[in-house]
Amino acid sequence: MRERRLAACRQPCWKGFTQYKGAHDVVCPFAAHATAGGSSGGSAVAVALGYAAAALGTDTGGSIRVPCALNGLVGLRPTHGLLPLAGIAPLAPPTDTVGPMARRIEDARVLFEVLSGAALGPARPQRVGVLRQAFGEDAAIGSA
Repeated sequence: MRERRLAACRQPCWKGFTQYKGAHDVVCPFAAHATAGGSSGGSAVAVALGYAAAALGTDTGGSIRVPCALNGLVGLRPTHGLLPLAGIAPLAPPTDTVGPMARRIEDARVLFEVLSGAALGPARPQRVGVLRQAFGEDAAIGSA
């Protein structure tokens, strides 16, 4: 897989795609018209389809977070320097990081603990709010 970046904005911006053999975009398995996200998109699709329980992604500008968001996964971009980068080709050394991608929070947590060599302690349930002013009263959003 290789990442293709396009800049077609008035302001500086990046948009990442993952390509297979340099010719075909890797697509979201749940929406064939949509991209799987940049650079770690192939790994995200493999996890989303159940080929793997978890995968590693590298992130400089969203390459763990975006593919996970687009493929319904959990992704963790750890603080820079928390996990070793040995064996990873640098893109922007001051911000490059590696992290887990998984279908379940617990799977991402286990992979992170293995990579870091440290236990995180007991997990606590978290509540996530939805800004009604930003998203309105859409029933699909309210039921999520």
